[in-house]
Amino acid sequence: MNSGQRFAVGVLLLSMFVSHLALSAEPVADCEKTAKVQLGMAEKQLKHLLGNPSSVELGGGQVTYQWANDAGDSVRVLFIREPGVTYKDSKAVMASVRCKGARSDLVAPEWSARVGIQALRTLPGGRALPLRLPFEEGEYFLAYAAQEQDGRRYLEYLPQGQNLGQWREMVSSYLNPPGVTPQQVFESIETGQAKLGNPHFKRLAANAGRICAGYPVLGNTFVEYLTVCWKSFGNNALDMVHSIRIYNPSRQQREDFIAEHEAQAQRRADALDAMRQVIPPDFSRQASVYFTTNGTEDGDVWVPAERPANASGQMEKSAE
Repeated sequence: MNSGQRFAVGVLLLSMFVSHLALSAEPVADCEKTAKVQLGMAEKQLKHLLGNPSSVELGGGQVTYQWANDAGDSVRVLFIREPGVTYKDSKAVMASVRCKGARSDLVAPEWSARVGIQALRTLPGGRALPLRLPFEEGEYFLAYAAQEQDGRRYLEYLPQGQNLGQWREMVSSYLNPPGVTPQQVFESIETGQAKLGNPHFKRLAANAGRICAGYPVLGNTFVEYLTVCWKSFGNNALDMVHSIRIYNPSRQQREDFIAEHEAQAQRRADALDAMRQVIPPDFSRQASVYFTTNGTEDGDVWVPAERPANASGQMEKSAE
């Protein structure tokens, strides 16, 4: 998906996965105090600064404190409970402060990705969602998850060191709305490419039950080559896609790029055909989350840490 096609980032889906507890407290009113809210503060420090919160939301290994008044002033602070640490001793990793019309949002590096992962894992199928995705000789990391209003769902994986604003290689999973078949998706793209006069659109050999194709797409500043396999998933068509790009190529570079990756398309289709299915979970509403180091499409993809070797000597992959 191009960056221009993405819609606004959802607020990390937090409100979907928490229980709420209302408390009685004095309303927020002092902007000098709210301006002193910082990441890394503990619960005790924030209560000393702002008094008792007006509400507390609990769930999914996290707690959100809110201070608010009827004038619209508010402070929302998110704490994540680390293993072996109580909520009381946890540090603030996100904060949103509104006072007299001014707003500031603070996000600790990497925590937007971790909170998004916690939220996704409360969804059906979300716990099985891989954060690392091996493909051919490379390793890709979850960078983006989204659901559009029509129910179309996306997962996008990038290599380490790349970002969604100007990526070079991507593996994606797209789940089309119910009632759309792989054949319909293929024919729609095939028809569109024929109208464009694209001589490089090619149907590729695939195992039973799948349709695969390879073709280039020309953008204003890039050339992209896509290898796509479509397969039925329930009443939906699931697309598994490998994409690779170059930016601002000369005419000769563009032709060489297309020829190079056209020659590799069948091999990549076989690799897509053989890899595990990665199914985007149902957000139950329009939403999106960036799994990047700063929570935006311009941040490098967040790479989860590996855990130490287990008793068998195998490296364990971190869930966060």
